[in-house]
Amino acid sequence: TALPLLDEALRIQKSKNGLKDERVANILLRMAEVHVKEEKYDSSLVCLEQVSLIQNTLGDDSGIDLGSCHYFLGVTYLARGEFKKAITSYLECMDAKEWETKQLATIHNDLGKAYGKVRKFDKAIESFIHALRIRKTELGNNSLDYGHSVYNLAEVHMANDKHDQALNCLTEAIRVYKLFPDEMDGKTATIL
Repeated sequence: TALPLLDEALRIQKSKNGLKDERVANILLRMAEVHVKEEKYDSSLVCLEQVSLIQNTLGDDSGIDLGSCHYFLGVTYLARGEFKKAITSYLECMDAKEWETKQLATIHNDLGKAYGKVRKFDKAIESFIHALRIRKTELGNNSLDYGHSVYNLAEVHMANDKHDQALNCLTEAIRVYKLFPDEMDGKTATIL
C-alpha cells in the first residue's frame, strides 16, 4: 500500500519543519484517506485529529485541505457509529470548499445515512433526494450509485413507517441492482 511511502514522507517532513507544518498536515490527510479506504477508522481518526490540531495552530490560511479533512472525519464517524459528529463533519466539509458534482452526491448520500441514524428523517430524505438528483443527472438512473441512493431512501422510509414510499424505492433499487449482478454484495443481494 501507499502507507510506507507516506510514513517515510511524514518522517522526513517532520524532521525538516517539525509537526506544525502544512505539508505534514497534508501527508497526514493522505494517510487518513488510505486508512479510510482500508476501513481502519481508528487510525484515520488519529491522523485527522492531528491535521485539525495543525490547522488550529496555523490558522485558516494554512493551505490545508479542510474540506477533505472534514469529509474523511464524516466517513470515519459514520463508520464508528458517531452519527451526530458525522453530520457536523459532512456539513463542515460542504462549507469548506467547492466539490465536484459526483463527490457532492456522495457527501449528501452519506449525510442522509447519518441523519437517518439519528431519526431526523426529513433531513435524511432531503439529503438523499439531493444525492439522487445529482446522480440521475450525472450518471443516469441506471447507475449503481443511483441504485444505492434509492435503496438508502427506502431504508429511511421504512424506519419512518412510510411503507408505500419504501416499497416504491425498493422496487426502483431492485430494478437498478438487477443491471449489476456481478457488483452485488451480500446485503444488496438479499433484497433481490
